[in-house]
Amino acid sequence: MSTATESPFAALLNKCLAPVTTRQDAMIADSETLNWARAVYAAFGDHDEGDGLTKEELTQHCAGAGPGRFEPRFDHFMTTKMLSTDKAGGHRYVLDDSSAVMLLIIERLLRADGVAELIILLERTQEDLALGLLSRQEVSDLLVLMRQKLSIECPRLERLSAKPVEDVLRYRRLRRNGDALVPRARKLIDVVASTFPELHGLGTRLIAEAQRYSLAVSAVVDRIASYARARRDFSLLAPGQYLDAVRAASVDQLAEVFASTVFDRPELELRPDEVAVAAEEFRPTPSRVRPPRSIDLGPLTDPIDLVRDREERVRGTRRHRLGELLDGERRVDLTPLLLEKGWPGAVELVVWLMAAVADRSLGCRIELSDRLLVDSTATVTYLTPVQLVRSGGT
Repeated sequence: MSTATESPFAALLNKCLAPVTTRQDAMIADSETLNWARAVYAAFGDHDEGDGLTKEELTQHCAGAGPGRFEPRFDHFMTTKMLSTDKAGGHRYVLDDSSAVMLLIIERLLRADGVAELIILLERTQEDLALGLLSRQEVSDLLVLMRQKLSIECPRLERLSAKPVEDVLRYRRLRRNGDALVPRARKLIDVVASTFPELHGLGTRLIAEAQRYSLAVSAVVDRIASYARARRDFSLLAPGQYLDAVRAASVDQLAEVFASTVFDRPELELRPDEVAVAAEEFRPTPSRVRPPRSIDLGPLTDPIDLVRDREERVRGTRRHRLGELLDGERRVDLTPLLLEKGWPGAVELVVWLMAAVADRSLGCRIELSDRLLVDSTATVTYLTPVQLVRSGGT
């Protein structure tokens, strides 16, 4: 219900919800309910693990959010459906999604103006249009709605020129929206023109209103800047205004700030001789590196000779074993020996023979028969007869 001294929050909320309420006393007159709602929102955000919260848990987490007890506020939130049970007769409660979204909207409205919402609508319309989610009529309605919003905002800003400057100071944040509005509107109209060329006229009117709004914002910001210069109260200027001043002003103009500034003569904290003594006293001790020990490599050996010696030893081993297999004969059937060695000895011997006879200096070769011996009871079930033949050499 309303009171004689309505808080700024209550005034804002009444204005926001006036289009959808039927009674003047439908809105709260103070911010206590909002504080309790914020506490409920925080309780679910910090402590709900997916199955809701009990009334006792909500009472504990919301303690101290406002004067009085939480129970009447809890009943109010249940009546307005902000809170509900997860099932009939349940004792755990969940937060309604729409109420959570409304809290975020209220927080944004408390910190921004209507044009900030319009910029969000511009971006969302551009994205939805690019994705093909909007019809021609929906785009037309949105362009008209946004143009009408700017047509309402511009006279309000233009009327500020007749108000005391103290009443204008709260509009300092408008500069950010004024700078962003026209580029965002142009991007949207480019997309509109490529999708619905017949809406070009509505887009042109929207950009004209955006430019008018930007000029009105510039006039308000310039008036605040003049006031700040006159009072030398630079806390009234936004960081962007300082940046613009640096970019546009010359070095001499920037130096004027220090024209009446008195600087003390510099004084030496330390004399040069004191610095020299301190440098010598605190100079770090140079690190000493022990020279590496010499390594006795012994007599130098040619690595090529080492490789040749190793190959000769391998060749000698092969020559000796081939001689044992031949046993003075020029041709020897190795099939019985392979059957005797079984598995995997037979395979290892065949592999060794193939590597040995590859060395032509040993003068041996192996011959594989085209017959196939089969013995299902032997360790080597299938075997091709193999003969070792001395073909020459030493």
